[in-house]
Amino acid sequence: MSEYSVAEKPYHIAIVDHILDNVHGQIGLTPVENAIERLPIFKRLHNISQLGLVNRIFPCAVHTRYSHSLGVMHVASLMTESINGKFRVPFFDDDDIQVIRLAGLLHDIGHYPMSHNIEAAYKARLRPKEPVHEHLDTYVNCPAFLYPPQKETKSENEPSKSRSSLSNYSGSQSMHHEYIGYEIITNNKTLFDAVRDNYVLIYDGEDNEKKLNPFYNYKKEKNATYSIDEIDSIVRKIMTVIGNIVIGNYSYKDASETEDNVFFDKYSAMVQLIHSEMDADNIDYLLRDATFSGTTYGTMDMSLLISALTVSKLTYEYENNGITYTGSKFLVGILKKRAGCVEQFLLSKYMAYGQVVFSKYVSILEAMLFRVACKLITDDGKYGRKQLKALVQNANTQRDYLDFNDSYILNRIRTFQDDIGQYCVPSPDQEMFIQINDNLAFDMMEEVSSVSLKRDTLIRNIKKSDLYKSFCKVCNKLGDQTEKEVQASSLLTELISYRFESYSLTKQLPYDVFLKTFENDQSTPLLSFQSHYFRLANGIPVLETNSLYSLSGTPQGSNKLPQLVVDLESSLLHEIYSLSFVFLRKYKIENNMSSY
Repeated sequence: MSEYSVAEKPYHIAIVDHILDNVHGQIGLTPVENAIERLPIFKRLHNISQLGLVNRIFPCAVHTRYSHSLGVMHVASLMTESINGKFRVPFFDDDDIQVIRLAGLLHDIGHYPMSHNIEAAYKARLRPKEPVHEHLDTYVNCPAFLYPPQKETKSENEPSKSRSSLSNYSGSQSMHHEYIGYEIITNNKTLFDAVRDNYVLIYDGEDNEKKLNPFYNYKKEKNATYSIDEIDSIVRKIMTVIGNIVIGNYSYKDASETEDNVFFDKYSAMVQLIHSEMDADNIDYLLRDATFSGTTYGTMDMSLLISALTVSKLTYEYENNGITYTGSKFLVGILKKRAGCVEQFLLSKYMAYGQVVFSKYVSILEAMLFRVACKLITDDGKYGRKQLKALVQNANTQRDYLDFNDSYILNRIRTFQDDIGQYCVPSPDQEMFIQINDNLAFDMMEEVSSVSLKRDTLIRNIKKSDLYKSFCKVCNKLGDQTEKEVQASSLLTELISYRFESYSLTKQLPYDVFLKTFENDQSTPLLSFQSHYFRLANGIPVLETNSLYSLSGTPQGSNKLPQLVVDLESSLLHEIYSLSFVFLRKYKIENNMSSY
């Protein structure tokens, strides 16, 4: 058919199949979701573990990114139902909900093997190396503040750079797994065809012919027709919206503000359900990880938490270069009476990270895998950064990308001994490959600390410790020696490898702390609006249903911003928002290379 007419009936969420999930029970699939679930690009997630090497310590934690993705889609849908129930006219229509469900389903489509362990290796290659100790990059994995003090090179009069709250305003970038997913969502033809043939085009009328979903009838004519090129243009816009939701692009504008996003005027609310501090992703993986790991950490009353959700509008007005801009954004938050549910959620997440994800035995395994991956995966021609980007940007699903899963990583480790001469890897790493191949388990040489302290206090304590002094000693001995000289010297036996991890109770900052920390972002009305909106949208605001808040100072609204949960004096978070788990572990290469 060369021309498509517009369907008479609107699109409705219709469940055509179910998948039984041991966390949520029956998870329903719409026609487009059912089509995507059967695609090889999605089935790949069957072969990527949710928690990487955690199952070596918690043996039942064998769940995958596949089941998690289905769970996120399901939870996101429940969140839209809860919000809609608070309005006489539903806030989200079925097309909004379908796009939100698709974003949840596809949010991990670009995930690396072995959970986040391999991703960390790719990201490490992008960080600028320390100017003096760059040769230590081969041996040391530690935070920058642990390096011995360097000579200050900048002028005393040079202003210090302030931390910016807008650094991630456009969402995940570079080698982040969400951005890899964005590339797949916006380029892959099988996903494109599934959305076009099962959602944008729907069966309608007595003749049961495929017609355009009326939600996308931008011509607004009763008897309008659309060519296949026009249909494809619509699908490309939808895939771009889904991709931006997945990466958490809060700067992507609503339909009322730009022609780029012509269909979704609720985008600012949609993105928060998939990408914020209390989103569908966080809720599902906490419940799923607790269920499979056999622990109670991460459990919560999901139904009560979701029932607390509501939406309000934030209006704004600012002037830039003599032009006055006005508009509005939506905020997804919780009712004040349910703040306790949020406290339970965040504390459960905090404990789950401290006891399971950052378990000392898991950390040693991940430290070893990170070191191996830095050498093997990111330097491997088949899956180097450029090669991986080319794979995911290809319109056709590439077999090499489907094979980039947990099995590939484990097989490369097993076969590394056979082709070890192909890589310039120091002998300690050869030994490490052999040990990983044997059982993927190592004894920790020394656990330095496992404490809950503010970052500044932690750094001061570390710099007083024997660990820091021994590290400085090794660095000073190394001086400007080349890697070859280091390998040939006895210093190799003194090299120390570190594992540093931290996790904060919440990313939210009380309002007064926020203003002080990000004072540079208040320099212009535009920056001020963006920083305040970013704080609210990424946090957990306390809202009244359908209320109006304003950043403009005009009679439009209440002239005050909503509080975050962390702002409430009655909330536990108000007192302990800065609480963090911090882990620093030390591993030393022994003379006989037999342990780490």
